[in-house]
Amino acid sequence: MFFLVGYSTKTMLSCRFSLPESSLPCSFESRPCYIRYFFKVTIDIPYASPPQGIKYFTVIGPHIDCMEEQYLKPIVLENRKSTCCWCCKKGTINLRCVLARSAYVCKESIKLKVTIDNQAEEEVKLRIKLEQVCEFFIDRGVLGRLPCETSQ
Repeated sequence: MFFLVGYSTKTMLSCRFSLPESSLPCSFESRPCYIRYFFKVTIDIPYASPPQGIKYFTVIGPHIDCMEEQYLKPIVLENRKSTCCWCCKKGTINLRCVLARSAYVCKESIKLKVTIDNQAEEEVKLRIKLEQVCEFFIDRGVLGRLPCETSQ
């Protein structure tokens, strides 16, 4: 914290802040929620409304190597549906989807291989939807420290 008393000229102060070494969540923006980081500067002027400034910045989380062995295992989804009319079985529709791996980086194309085996007499339409799921788990205190830990 800096205190300037009695200055009437332009004054520049350089400051340096270090982010904690614990893993901070990445900056994130979506409709239901967001994670943002910013600096807020307030000039304390007695008997006046204090001017404020806010500057947002982005935290990019730990680098994940998508080519690690744990992410290279393909993800396979298989499903089967039998169509019938009352007690008569008309045929089955088999669906098999294969995703080459389980981790991707931004702006990378995701290749999904879909196999449909239509043994029924019905017309089928394929619809694929990419969804984003936001989950929040809070099990740590301030800045990734447990509440019982003390600063040294």
